[in-house]
Amino acid sequence: MILRSKHRVDGGASSINQLAVLGGGTVGRGIAIALAQADLPVILWTRQEERKVQRKIEATLQHDFQPSSLSQEERERIVCNIYITTELSLIAESDLVIEALIQSVNMKKKLFNSLGHLCTPSTVLVATNTVAIDEIALKTSYPERVVGVNFFNPAYRTPLIEVACTEQTSEETLSLIRELAAIMKKELVRVR
Repeated sequence: MILRSKHRVDGGASSINQLAVLGGGTVGRGIAIALAQADLPVILWTRQEERKVQRKIEATLQHDFQPSSLSQEERERIVCNIYITTELSLIAESDLVIEALIQSVNMKKKLFNSLGHLCTPSTVLVATNTVAIDEIALKTSYPERVVGVNFFNPAYRTPLIEVACTEQTSEETLSLIRELAAIMKKELVRVR
């Protein structure tokens, strides 16, 4: 499954056609909403039942946004931009995969090792924390495509994201994160 973005950056077509967020919890749902709000198509992978996660997203849109700030049409557009699945194989062709599952560095290392084999060599892999990002990157087949990004919670409200590069992170990878921040209208701050 490939979802296509119609988003344009600075008058040109976006190089981000498909994004995936791993994790249907509070952080993962918040990131998916923030991406969908920017009109980006998102595959939200979860271990939970898909309809349960969708109801939580709908509840967030209903309760966390003032009716004057988000019309019913905009809520429906956001929901339609998020495809919820329990099939991990559907993320394989994503341009960018954002992990929002676990805080254990050892578990992240195992997950990123698996993602390095599942995803294409051009997929950018994002850890949602910036701690031990070099260690995590070394567990993948393509460490130059790994970056740490801290989305402040809730991601759909905060205007700032932090990025931490590894020693191997390529300029192309960082450029894609800059593009993502621009599309989301977020200020990007680089941290070490």
